[in-house]
Amino acid sequence: MDPNILTYIVDLVRATRNDGDISHGASTRAADALAGAVRARAAVEGAWIMACQMM
Repeated sequence: MDPNILTYIVDLVRATRNDGDISHGASTRAADALAGAVRARAAVEGAWIMACQMM
């Protein structure tokens, strides 16, 4: 997986933890699930490279 995608996922999860409007931020399991969803979408679309546009 492209490191940019992993960085995006981590940034997204961290943002949910630092947002005052969200009472419970996303967990590390949520980040893992999101990464799995990106891999699954790439597989369904037959992509060998996962791009940030898949997010």
